[in-house]
Amino acid sequence: MKIESKLKKRLMTAGSVFAIALGTGFVMQKVGPMADAFTDDAPQEVVSKAPADPAGALQPLSSARQERKAAEAASQKRTAPTEATEARFSAPAPAEEEAGLAPAPQLAKPAQQSAVGVTRSASVLPVPALQSRTPSEPVPEAAAAPATGDATATGETETAQDCTVSLSAKPQPAAMVRLALTAPCNPGELVTFTHGPLTFTEVTNNEGGLVVDVPALAANASFEASFPLGERATALALVPGVDDFNRTALSWEGTGGVALHAFENGAEFGTEGHVDASAPAGPSRATAGEGGFITLLGSADAPRARMAEVYSYPLAAGGSVSLTVEAEVTAANCGREVQAKVLRKGADGFAPHALSVTMPGCEAEGEFLVFSGILPEIRLASAE
Repeated sequence: MKIESKLKKRLMTAGSVFAIALGTGFVMQKVGPMADAFTDDAPQEVVSKAPADPAGALQPLSSARQERKAAEAASQKRTAPTEATEARFSAPAPAEEEAGLAPAPQLAKPAQQSAVGVTRSASVLPVPALQSRTPSEPVPEAAAAPATGDATATGETETAQDCTVSLSAKPQPAAMVRLALTAPCNPGELVTFTHGPLTFTEVTNNEGGLVVDVPALAANASFEASFPLGERATALALVPGVDDFNRTALSWEGTGGVALHAFENGAEFGTEGHVDASAPAGPSRATAGEGGFITLLGSADAPRARMAEVYSYPLAAGGSVSLTVEAEVTAANCGREVQAKVLRKGADGFAPHALSVTMPGCEAEGEFLVFSGILPEIRLASAE
């Protein structure tokens, strides 16, 4: 009885194990239905039941493989993955299929998760909202750029040429004054200098400058330079030694052909001591006490220029000087009236004396008219 009881227990145990094994195989073969349960939207309860006929559940390996493939195909039809999903999750075939073996069972991913993971678009990303400006908030304005006209005017002011006319006067030996004119905007123009009753015209250089030495007619010398359009400049100079010289000036306008001649200590025409425009000597002769000199002022090439000649004789040289005025008959003045001024120092300073003469006809061209007696002879005691 004990043996039969034990045998019955063993048979029952063996039968249970065999039944469980058959059920497990049945479940493994029916992967497709279980996958269908996972792909459904609503959760489903999957319960495996033992087959009623365990022996009939056993099938050949080839048959089980065909059913498994059919189940997988049915599962793929139900999930219906999109082309994007297939392209995104496509993977090489497992090695088992290449070898002709049944692939390992895999659970299919839920269709909703697969679609959500694959079908991404820009709308999924958060887009920052545009901030609208309320009417109370001021609208920022761009910084105002400087006006083109103002910038141009400023640049023109910075680069504009300085047209200031300036004149300087610096005393020199022999009571002379060196005038330096600067007129950057008046190159090559006529400029008239005035010093008391003495007037003469010069021409500026290409830079509008000019330097000229003028005999001072007063210790407190005043000079002015003026241009035809009104630009002018003045200069003052305190000149020492003005009273140490005896000075006589002759001035005229245009091509008068007049000239001042000085014959020192009885000199003859063209000899030593004859001082004129052709042999003017210089200030150094006066400072050395040897005699006088003539200063020529004005530009003879300028039209209707005012010309002047100033004879300076040092008082320290002593002796005597005879002064004459001569006028040459030229093609420019023949048959015409020639006017000139003679400047001599008097009690009240230098005073002009008018000189006027009608020149001979053009047949006398090249001859000279001598005006004698119009200038007193200079007689000075020799300084011992």
